[in-house]
Amino acid sequence: MRGFSFIELMTVIGIIILVLAISLPVFIEFDRQYKLNSASDLLADNLISAREKTIASSGSSQYGVYLEQDKYTLFKGENYAARDTLSDHVVVIPQEVEIFEISSPEIIFDRISGSSSPSHVSLRLASSPARIRSVYIDALGQVSQSPFPASSDDDRVKDSRHAHFNYLRIVDVSEIMTISLNEGSSVIILSISDNIQGGDFSWTGTVLGQTLRIKTKNGLDNPEFCIIRDGRENDQSLKIYLSGDATGSLAEYSADGLATSHHSIYVQNFTWE
Repeated sequence: MRGFSFIELMTVIGIIILVLAISLPVFIEFDRQYKLNSASDLLADNLISAREKTIASSGSSQYGVYLEQDKYTLFKGENYAARDTLSDHVVVIPQEVEIFEISSPEIIFDRISGSSSPSHVSLRLASSPARIRSVYIDALGQVSQSPFPASSDDDRVKDSRHAHFNYLRIVDVSEIMTISLNEGSSVIILSISDNIQGGDFSWTGTVLGQTLRIKTKNGLDNPEFCIIRDGRENDQSLKIYLSGDATGSLAEYSADGLATSHHSIYVQNFTWE
């Protein structure tokens, strides 16, 4: 019984080295792609978690995700700066992956509706920049790893579900907001100072079966107002006034939600979504 000769042994070793030389780069690239896919999946999961926590008002708060190049933080609070740091959940991106395109570093979901500003986040392999995975967030706060279908604004039936406008005036905290429903049959009086959250006005309520949310963005100094209604349920006319504005209503809605107007000279860029 003879053993392997030296030449045979070297031949076998050479074949093994050749196979490893061919397969190792393939395995390395497969591992990198797996890490990119996993990082994208995990980011989408955390965005969905932030939205679900917000809708559920977990801890009586809203939630968001703050993005950096090598990590992101799922936080509790109205914004990252004013967050509850003890509730931070920090996720470090794998070294082979980087966040390179962010439409907004701070993604926050609105309470009750779960809506958010449309945005997207792209991740790529540091060694192969052409390999990209993206996560998309639409206006409803829905999260997807595929682009949302483009909707035609001309074909969409518009109603009063979500209107926003710029208000070119400083709102004083001592002012009163008046909401008149059904031509004054029911009136809601709101103190601005009693409804301040994180420097913005924010109020949600249901009166005469009408669910309404009014909030500002960017504080009270020339703020952007957002008015959110559900066109499927709201069937009464509505007018909104501020005590410090003698020029007229900030917004008016017809009962069917198909017509809006305003009379205040400070209201600009009044649009529907």
